[in-house]
Amino acid sequence: MNRRIIILVLVITSLALGGIIFSQFFWMNKSYHLRREQFENKVRIALKSTVNQLMEHNRADMHSGCQSFCCLSDTNIQQTIHPDLLDSLIRHELDYYQIPLEYEYGVFNCARDSVIMGKTGSTEENLLQSPLFTPLSCLWKRNCYNLGIYFPGQQNYLLGQMGVWFFGSIFLILILVSGYFLTIFMIMRQKKLSEMKTDFMNNMTHEFKTPISTISASCELLTQEAITSNPEKVKKYARIIFDENNRLKGQVDRALQAALLDQQTLSLNLEPTDAHEAVNEVITNYGVHFRKSHKTLFVNLNAEKTIIHADRHHLINIIANLIENGIKYTEGEPKITVTTWNDDSGIFISVEDNGIGISKENLRQIFSRFYRVSTGNVHNVKGFGLGLYYVKTLVDAMNGSVSVQSEQKKGSTFTIFLPFSCEKQ
Repeated sequence: MNRRIIILVLVITSLALGGIIFSQFFWMNKSYHLRREQFENKVRIALKSTVNQLMEHNRADMHSGCQSFCCLSDTNIQQTIHPDLLDSLIRHELDYYQIPLEYEYGVFNCARDSVIMGKTGSTEENLLQSPLFTPLSCLWKRNCYNLGIYFPGQQNYLLGQMGVWFFGSIFLILILVSGYFLTIFMIMRQKKLSEMKTDFMNNMTHEFKTPISTISASCELLTQEAITSNPEKVKKYARIIFDENNRLKGQVDRALQAALLDQQTLSLNLEPTDAHEAVNEVITNYGVHFRKSHKTLFVNLNAEKTIIHADRHHLINIIANLIENGIKYTEGEPKITVTTWNDDSGIFISVEDNGIGISKENLRQIFSRFYRVSTGNVHNVKGFGLGLYYVKTLVDAMNGSVSVQSEQKKGSTFTIFLPFSCEKQ
């Protein structure tokens, strides 16, 4: 898929997702404010009912000869209304309107400078600033007093009243956002994998085309009479055909190994194996090549215990892959150092090179299938991007581990660990 189309789709879906989330929170906010308004209306009605109850007591007191509220001075308010009576009336009205919350209440003047009487919490400010109050003008006609109430747990109560709908919406939004980012991650991952596969196919075509062309040209020369009459030239071109055929066979084997690894059908023959013998076999195979070229190979076999449970064939291929990788990514004269050592549970085999090194960004991905470290616009490094993937997969299958230390322009060191025992460490 075109990069611009992907970006356009991501922008559109991001805006749509943002709009959905905004709308959801908008309606949740509207619902919360509506419930709060309904709650406050019920509280105000309850407070007015409480004042009406006080009026009934006022009339009863007047019939019994007690002093009327409206004739009292401001200083006698605390003596006029008994706190227990007021508290019980408020509680009765709140229970009637099904408001089971703890509350603070008080009588204060219209200036709201202080609470004259009532039950307050640690501070009177919450009560004085509460919008839930009703006037007591029917009791004190000459003065301005209010009966106010405050609920410390009002917000939690309202959210709880919204219940499953509120928290269900939050949960669904989280699932939606998580699914969206997971989808983006999968799209980008699939796009990257597609690009890597395309690069793999291009590299494979190039790798196959070169030996095929060489074999074809050599075969064509062998049909010429001037060549067939010269045994030395026949032997020369036969050797070229043989070498290129082996090279082609090696590339096919690598592609087949990748398919087997991908299908997880590769079988291992884990048996007691001498790690140093495997290293020496690789060194022997590369020895002639190193002596004929400007390459240096150092070997430090320091391990004392060398018998491990491993697949000998694949162990040789693993070491060869690491050495070949060091050679490919060295711009000057390659210097490869192979070192072994022990700990209590197994053997370490490291391959150090003086190559171009690997950046931190690439270090995270070098063991991925088809991944190749970019060399810019210069495509002088051949391969399918399967070597380190093969190394990682086979070492894991042999219950070992592989690590890498690298710094750009200072080379890389790949270290594999294989246990003495075939059991998981």
